[in-house]
Amino acid sequence: MQFLNGLHPLFVHFPIALNVIYVLSEITGFFYKENHFNRTAHYLLFITLITAVLSAALNGNHAADAASDLLLDKSSGIKKAIEEHESTANLFIW
Repeated sequence: MQFLNGLHPLFVHFPIALNVIYVLSEITGFFYKENHFNRTAHYLLFITLITAVLSAALNGNHAADAASDLLLDKSSGIKKAIEEHESTANLFIW
């Protein structure tokens, strides 16, 4: 599963991009009053939820383990940045 560590940015940022597209679709549906925009937004939200949970569960833990192995003797600034990154990811999921 080490190969997943290199793919971490791709897997994690894809749901974030889907979430942005979801919001744009909701806004478009609100202004144009078209049902297909709202339906698309709901599908995007569902896909975002599934991909976010899968990427966090499958990839986030592996990347965190790899980073903590590399940073055992590194500066506390890097560790703090990684902890902040993990907190932000948890906030996005929940």
